[in-house]
Amino acid sequence: MKYQSLLSLLMLPGIMFLGGCFDTENHTESGQKVSAVSSLKTQHNDIVRRDERRTLLDVAGLGTVHDSTDNLLKTYFHPVLLDMENQTLTDAPDAIQRYRDSVTHHTQVRQTLDADNNLAHLTSRDQSVMVYIVEGPASVEDGSKQSGVPHNMEKQLIVPIEGQGYLSMLKGYLSLDLKTLSIRRIRFYEQGETPALGGKIMTDEQWLAQFQGKQILADGQARFRVAAPHASTQDRFTIDGLSGATNTSHSVENLMNYWMGPDGYYFALTLLQQRYLSVTR
Repeated sequence: MKYQSLLSLLMLPGIMFLGGCFDTENHTESGQKVSAVSSLKTQHNDIVRRDERRTLLDVAGLGTVHDSTDNLLKTYFHPVLLDMENQTLTDAPDAIQRYRDSVTHHTQVRQTLDADNNLAHLTSRDQSVMVYIVEGPASVEDGSKQSGVPHNMEKQLIVPIEGQGYLSMLKGYLSLDLKTLSIRRIRFYEQGETPALGGKIMTDEQWLAQFQGKQILADGQARFRVAAPHASTQDRFTIDGLSGATNTSHSVENLMNYWMGPDGYYFALTLLQQRYLSVTR
């Protein structure tokens, strides 16, 4: 009996430690309680990546066209290089080629940022960024070569976007109507958010469809908003967030407003409209 009591005392700390491991509570993005074991798993999600160039076609509405990626990008995408530091732009072929060479050789110049003082919580970004003007065929004859290409497609501006999510960096592309600057589409090609929750920013077609037609800018300010699912207040700037993924949804709101605001692409919008709205390539 004496030995049994001694053994119980020796085992007690281990039992208490195990009990602490499995009883500790944490919270999901939506605030629901989960065990610490589940929470630990969410902190080690795999990064999910999709082909970036195919994502570029998808965000332009050309993802189902029966043609090679190379040919579609060459035919419909006009690259424009933005200098984010000096707030200038160019589509000169030699400048475009130098930029592409720097990407190939990983020699792009990076700007250091204060993550606590920008909405996307970025620590750095490329000084030069490639954006695209996309235009469909002007006539049925032009479009006959690529089955599925919309005829007389309005000009789009496609810009890369990225920012810190709940558990990972989010990277994607945003398509805007060049004339109205309303959203056409948004697509993400890299994320490591909680599967079946925040990770649905890449796969939930119903959620992604909400972006179409929404506005980001008003009176020179970025005002895009992701509200709680099924919120009663909806307007031309607001979409529903992903159910159970409040933090990821809020991160999408932040990175959208960052890139379309004064620290992002805002300086280039009027310049791009003036240069390309009156031009038929």
